This record gives sequence, C-alpha cells and structure tokens, in this order.
Amino acid sequence: MGTNGKSLKFKFMSENTLKILNTILANQNYLKYVKYLTDYPLQGADISPADVFKNNVSLSHFREDIVTETQITVFFCPYITRFKGTTLSDDDFLLVTVIPNEYWTIQNNTRIRAMEMAREVIESIDQQYVAGIGKTEVIYHDTFKVNTKFQASKMVIRVPNAAIIEGC
Repeated sequence: MGTNGKSLKFKFMSENTLKILNTILANQNYLKYVKYLTDYPLQGADISPADVFKNNVSLSHFREDIVTETQITVFFCPYITRFKGTTLSDDDFLLVTVIPNEYWTIQNNTRIRAMEMAREVIESIDQQYVAGIGKTEVIYHDTFKVNTKFQASKMVIRVPNAAIIEGC
C-alpha cells in the first residue's frame, strides 16, 4: 500500500458477518419462523438464538447436501465487495433461506413464511447501524424454486465500510 494509507479491505468481513447475523437472530419472531414448522409459528415458546445458529444456519453459500425436508436452513455469508474511490467499500452479504415446500405457507395458506421472515429481517437490520460505518440496508430480495422439494428466499444486505485509512 505504500506510505499513503493502510488497507482495511476485508479486515472486518468476518466480524461484520457475525454482527449482522446475531442481530437477525436476536429477533424472536424470526427464530420462531425458522424453528416452528407449524401453521402458527409465532405461538411457540421463545427459542435460543444459539440453538438456531447451531442447527439451522450455515456460514456459507447454499449447499444442497445440508438441506432437509424437516427443517428450514439459513445460509449467510459475504457475497460481493465493491471498492468505492480510495477509502470506502460496500460490502454485500447474502442471506438465503431454504424452506421445504410444505412449510412455505402458514396460517391456513394465507401468509407466505418467507415474506414474514423477510419482514422480520427488515425490522431487525434495515436502515440500522449494525456493522460497518453506516446504516445497514437490504438492497435486493427475490424468491426462487430450488428443486421439486424446496423453495427459497434470497436477500442481499449492504454495509458501507472503510477500505483504507489515509495517511497511515
């Protein structure tokens, strides 16, 4: 980097990954949508974030070999980093939630579980100071068919971050 600045590229990526994920997992409604495969998941008892992290979360891109028809699996990882100018970056994180088809809808087919989960994520992190140097922002969402047994929700979360400290 020379004498003009100290690069911070990727320095906080792992830390920010866990800050965002822990903030999402602090939302009890989100945890209930992940864990309770019932028509009314919010009626279930409170759940430990550590339990969901251990049993339902993978800090990786989607891996078909670990999804099962008896649980919801959440994949969360760094996705894309865009370096802006000389000092800043936008770090994007990918949140993919894989849901077995039979649990896609809830409340007697009047609600879509993935949309309710997306709303809880938004309430937890969007436009909040969660990680990085600015507000966390959900910038993209879609749903897709994984195969004949699963559907998924994909969300991209952006965090502005420092990339270089000038004059170090």
